Amino acid sequence: MFVKAEWTQQTIIGHLGQTADSWDHDMLAWRTLSRHLPVGSLSRQCRNMDIQSLLRTQKRLVARHYYHPASVATRPNTLGARVWFRKDGTPRSKWKGVAYSSLIFCTLYIGYAMLVLIQELDSANNMYAILVHIQRADIDFSTANLSTPKGALAYFRQLCESFEGIPEGVLDTFTDNIAIFLSSEVYDESAKAEIHRILREGCEGVHTILQESRKKDALVTAAEVITAMDKQVTDLVRCIEKFVSDDEFAIKNLKIGDHVKDASRGDYEVVG
Repeated sequence: MFVKAEWTQQTIIGHLGQTADSWDHDMLAWRTLSRHLPVGSLSRQCRNMDIQSLLRTQKRLVARHYYHPASVATRPNTLGARVWFRKDGTPRSKWKGVAYSSLIFCTLYIGYAMLVLIQELDSANNMYAILVHIQRADIDFSTANLSTPKGALAYFRQLCESFEGIPEGVLDTFTDNIAIFLSSEVYDESAKAEIHRILREGCEGVHTILQESRKKDALVTAAEVITAMDKQVTDLVRCIEKFVSDDEFAIKNLKIGDHVKDASRGDYEVVG
């Protein structure tokens, strides 16, 4: 028993000695390695990397939680919304809104004024052209035979042809009906004489207006000519209606002014 116990004790002591020698050897190896490696800086870098990674992850989570493109307010696509709101839907400054609205109002007003001016110039150019054609027709006044109903009707048609806006078919129908009335033996001669008088005086009135227009504005002269010819046509129609029934033949009133101006604007008026 004593020998066995002694052997066991020696065995344990030898094993512990070997273990201690191994531990000392490992510690010497770790100290040698630590001299060549910056253990402290590595640990700090690892900690910094962990913190930066956590911050980036937190930012991504916050961005995913609070931001979504569909949740951004957008302004309606209207003029009023563009004036008072920005593209992202946030309200503009009140002073900027007033400035934008004033600018838009001025732009629209100027555009409307330019359109009206263009229309007026177009109407004025049309009247100038009519006046030129009327003056050309008036050159033949001295040679026109206004003493006969046929001659007066022919010169009246020549004056009407100066208005290029009148459809040819309408003018043909109007003058043909008057010619039928004048050549018919059914109607009283006093009625034919009345028609002849209206034609003659109307042509002479246009000639007088042109002769007295040297000291007048051209637009005023053109308006007076159109008004005189409108009156002449109206008188012709009323005269024929007194002697002709509707079932014989119908004569349509030819409004000269309707073909050279907008009927909704009323009669010509010259201001100035």
